[in-house]
Amino acid sequence: MNVISRWVNAWRRRGMTSLIARFTGCADREAKLAAWSFAYFFFLLSGYYILRPLRDEMGVRGGIDHIQWLFTGTFLLSLAAVPAYAWLVSRLPRRKFLPVVYHFFTLNLILFWITLLSGFNPEWTARFFFMWVSVFNMFVVSVFWSFMADIFNERDAKKLFGFIAAGGTAGALAGPSVTLFSLAWMSPDHLLLISALLLQCAVLCIRKLDLLAPVSPLKTTASAKPRAGLGTFFSGIVSVFTSRYLSTIVLYIFLLTAAATCLYYISLDVVGARIADPRQRTALFASMDLAVNVITLFLQAFATGRLLTGKGVTAGLALLPLSLAAGFVVMSAWPIIPILAGMVILRRSLNYSITGPTREVLFTIVDENQKYKSKNFIDTVIYRGGDAFSAWSITGMRSLFGLPVQGLAAVGAAVSVLWLFSAILTGRMYRGFRRSEPLKAEGVRDETP
Repeated sequence: MNVISRWVNAWRRRGMTSLIARFTGCADREAKLAAWSFAYFFFLLSGYYILRPLRDEMGVRGGIDHIQWLFTGTFLLSLAAVPAYAWLVSRLPRRKFLPVVYHFFTLNLILFWITLLSGFNPEWTARFFFMWVSVFNMFVVSVFWSFMADIFNERDAKKLFGFIAAGGTAGALAGPSVTLFSLAWMSPDHLLLISALLLQCAVLCIRKLDLLAPVSPLKTTASAKPRAGLGTFFSGIVSVFTSRYLSTIVLYIFLLTAAATCLYYISLDVVGARIADPRQRTALFASMDLAVNVITLFLQAFATGRLLTGKGVTAGLALLPLSLAAGFVVMSAWPIIPILAGMVILRRSLNYSITGPTREVLFTIVDENQKYKSKNFIDTVIYRGGDAFSAWSITGMRSLFGLPVQGLAAVGAAVSVLWLFSAILTGRMYRGFRRSEPLKAEGVRDETP
């Protein structure tokens, strides 16, 4: 009670900044940045989670036999988008290119809204919307965490990234709540405009953060020569394949996507076989979103910072693959909706609360080029490429061996074990890399056992 009383008194005296500083143990300046970052992520994920149940329903409606094509299309769309983003980062300072990215996606949402209302080729519009939302999610979240890794040092990232991620979770609670509330009286098409409005609120937070945060050394002049810009354009991608540290992160992400794709296919199989009504399926997906985000918010508030500062990055990376390996074993024996829902909730809540913030800490010790370009390439092309490769692999196994849900769960368990080993390897590489590279601030705790 004394702790709560101190927080309440701090709130009265100095407001949210002091409360965050006391809760996380950081300085007031970093607490102010964290408060605006919290709001930024809240608006961002509110907008996305309004769209997510619509995307998942379109995936079920299109049929599981077409999912591998949608994943492949998503990968190709990511591959096309990354060069444009890299060019933008090379040419514009942070305060300009971040809003441009979100303005672009806002315009996309308005165009989708017009297209859906017009009834133009609804089947292909639905397929492209599924792919677009998948790319949209990876891009806007990747840009967000690149920005966070740019304005926070490693020590403060471990303290604050859990709290900041909780802002996204609060938004992720608000998004499906809006979707569930509106289904009874509003056409789902109009939700796209609400999502667009929330993206513009995120842009306002970006402008405030840019005033408060240090100036990024990434800024370049508009008069840069084209050839120099082209070199910068490819440099982030080259770093991914020439850096042992980044290559290890790529392996971790690739196995993460393989396990997630196995679970996604199982979800479509089990839900599609047992629930025929599209509204009931949409409601189920939205309800799982709500459950995920309630659990995630609790873990982010009370577990993430303590785990990362107490146990270290390796523990944060290893928790999810270890949990999923056990979950897939249970699913192979009992492939029913309650167990499926529990697995989905477990995977996503741990991913958002523990694994995600831990992965973002990995990028606090790399240079600016790798923060924005290499990271974005990994978060979009590598991630969606892993989705596509996994989807086609599952399709091939099903074609050759007639793989049922139980067999797919066994594959998921094997992938999760490999993923666990890659988590341990990534943690070791992180410890080695941070000792060999200059850190953004002194006094960071050494994780070496």
